[in-house]
Amino acid sequence: MKFLTFIFSAFAILVLSPSISKAIDNNRPQLIVETEKREVSNFHGIASGGSFNIVVKMGDQESLEIEGDKDDIDRIETVVQNGTLKIRMKRDLKNFNIPFNSQVNIYITAKKLDALAVSGSGNLEVEGELNSASANIQLSGSGSVKAKVETQSVSVILSGSGGLNLSGTTGSSTITISGSGDLNAVDLKSKTSNIKIAGNATATLYVEDYLNASLVGPCSVKYKGGAEVKLTNLVGSGSVTKM
Repeated sequence: MKFLTFIFSAFAILVLSPSISKAIDNNRPQLIVETEKREVSNFHGIASGGSFNIVVKMGDQESLEIEGDKDDIDRIETVVQNGTLKIRMKRDLKNFNIPFNSQVNIYITAKKLDALAVSGSGNLEVEGELNSASANIQLSGSGSVKAKVETQSVSVILSGSGGLNLSGTTGSSTITISGSGDLNAVDLKSKTSNIKIAGNATATLYVEDYLNASLVGPCSVKYKGGAEVKLTNLVGSGSVTKM
């Protein structure tokens, strides 16, 4: 009897499974992928908070275009404040923490950039150069940033588990890292560099003249170039090695 009950139960599950799957699919939001252009102007920095995929091009005009599901696009706020283009979820939404229905891509054209800030799990890539006297680049969370700079100085702050990829040339770099992130700046030629790491992060650099390092934790700094190295602080098993 128990065997027959098991057989009938299994048969019922097989029969009902397509109906259950169909019901679940019917409850899912219907994706309506579209592209929306938004007016933006007078910005020299970009700050993103969310899981956006952002591609920035340098050009003579300023523009912003969002590609994704219509409902997702409606949840995104883009505003310029004090010269910074801020991209984030609308603050008054009850579904603030609900994941997107699909990937959201944001395409930006900028005349000039000297600051980038990404928080969360989003990605930002700059096609072109950040050409200014100085640049400030910040990444927090598990996202990624890729950029090329041509500056007199650059400031980098990396926290979390994200990945930062920098190239170009600069006179001096100031780098602060906390967490388990990865900084790949071996293609960023710097005259001097000051780096502070707390955690198990990894940094690869190119420094020509002088490298000042402070390390706390099992972190690693690897460098190319002929820089004189000064290890001002070492707590734990951190290391500075030439590649």
